[in-house]
Amino acid sequence: MKTLVLGLGEMGASLALDLKKNPDNQIYGLDANSSSLDYALEKGIIDQAGQSLSQVAPEMDLIILATPVQAIINILKELANLPLKDGLIITDLGSTKVEIMKVAKQLFAGKQVAFIGGHPMAGSQKSGVQAGRTSLYAQQTFFLVLANNPVSRASLMKLEGFLQPLDARFIVCQAADHDQWMAAVSDSPHVIAFALMNAAVASLGKPEAFKNYTAGGFKSMTRIAGSDPQLWTDALLSNPAGTLAELNQFKEELDHFYQAIANGDRTALFQIIQQAATARQELMSGEQE
Repeated sequence: MKTLVLGLGEMGASLALDLKKNPDNQIYGLDANSSSLDYALEKGIIDQAGQSLSQVAPEMDLIILATPVQAIINILKELANLPLKDGLIITDLGSTKVEIMKVAKQLFAGKQVAFIGGHPMAGSQKSGVQAGRTSLYAQQTFFLVLANNPVSRASLMKLEGFLQPLDARFIVCQAADHDQWMAAVSDSPHVIAFALMNAAVASLGKPEAFKNYTAGGFKSMTRIAGSDPQLWTDALLSNPAGTLAELNQFKEELDHFYQAIANGDRTALFQIIQQAATARQELMSGEQE
């Protein structure tokens, strides 16, 4: 089976490495950065490097778009104008789904090509092909989002079979539900981490001036502030309503803290912190930190 992974950052390179566990998979790679392609070939992450999308896409059985959200949309538009195989499955790793699914539904209506949206809850703040590693997706939630047509529904089990070497936990959901969940547990936490890092710099100066005074809590809270700026600019602008709603909720929670501290209200402050501590314990029940 021929698979094209388009975008060889941490997510795409890791996925390619896992898919190569199946000897029947022939992995092609495409990336705007030629040095990333050279590295992927040298390290055996991919079997072949494509010259262009128009050259390799018509031969593929599976195409995986591992790029920022806006790039995914642009690539889908390009793919829709190419002579693709009947039965081709296209999926993506984008962190929001409503906009992508809307575009894919319009572009591939009436064609024997299935687009199934994908989003694995895996990865780190690292970026680039060098960050790729096997088993990144093992036992991690991997959302799959269907378009409302028989082609994609018939292809779902086929895609899960293709992705079996990832050892992920697949969850099928609706695009709107997915984006609402991500606004709460991914989008707004990234905004908060970015803001916390910028606030510390504004108060204390450049990081080298205060790095010796930071403890694990600050470093844990700001870990994801080191994420890819282009990826997160695209992600946040592709889910503005959900993210803004969650940020408004966060502002309300901050205001509760502000008022309790300003009023010296020990009881209220204790209750707010206790509520959060209990929820955190429930979240991590059965898991190791």
